Amino acid sequence: KNAAALKSKEFEEVTVQSDSIEQIEDMLIKEHAGEHGTVMKELMHALATEKKEGETARDFEARVIADGISVVKEKFLESNKK
Repeated sequence: KNAAALKSKEFEEVTVQSDSIEQIEDMLIKEHAGEHGTVMKELMHALATEKKEGETARDFEARVIADGISVVKEKFLESNKK
């Protein structure tokens, strides 16, 4: 995934030292996502899925969107039950 040019007003520049991208992501999520960190990690995982062999672009896009929606629904329905 290429997120090198992503910027927002809240997080313009962050300097981190780590051995892996996963560790950097975990650290930033823990620091900035608060109570939604678990949802963020699961959503990132769902959105980072690879296209399956023989899968059309349209089917791949629909699957990724459905997976992302499923994660969000599951987490928010779970938190509303508490």
